[in-house]
Amino acid sequence: MEEKQKNYLSNVKHQLSNLRSFLSVLKLIDLDIGKVEPQDKILYIPSKFYLQSLVLELTIKIFYQLDLKKTHKRTHDIEALFKVLKLDTRNFITNEFNKNVQNDLSKFPKDLDIYKPKLEEALQNNADMVKNFKYTPKLRNGSIIQTPLLEVLHNEIKKRIEDLEGEHRGQASQLHKI
Repeated sequence: MEEKQKNYLSNVKHQLSNLRSFLSVLKLIDLDIGKVEPQDKILYIPSKFYLQSLVLELTIKIFYQLDLKKTHKRTHDIEALFKVLKLDTRNFITNEFNKNVQNDLSKFPKDLDIYKPKLEEALQNNADMVKNFKYTPKLRNGSIIQTPLLEVLHNEIKKRIEDLEGEHRGQASQLHKI
């Protein structure tokens, strides 16, 4: 494997490790929320939503690096980064987002008119949350990305990295045969 490819893959794996760490904290928050009194749950919610937004940003940036084979620019505009991802990656993320929204809506009576956010709106709202939450914490429709969706996206990233490593091992063994 070329040195440049090793560095690229090493960087992506490091970011995946960070993503895994943040997801672990989100799971702990979810467990703790289930154990506290209802009036105390409000203490967890701002941190949870901010961390979910941060994890979504990191997730989109990792997909960007995997798809474009280059480092993303330093930005919180994940909607712009999302738009340049490969079509199959955008479709995968969109489909998983829609499944997640549908799953959430299935918990409510069908006769309620519940707002259904579009992914683009969720991306923009999450970017706003990462940039502004420490100054003016506010939630809007489409702000919330649930932990189960982030776990699905994490697993897809992990699979793509494993596939890349397999390709590189295969190329290296072909070179040794020559």
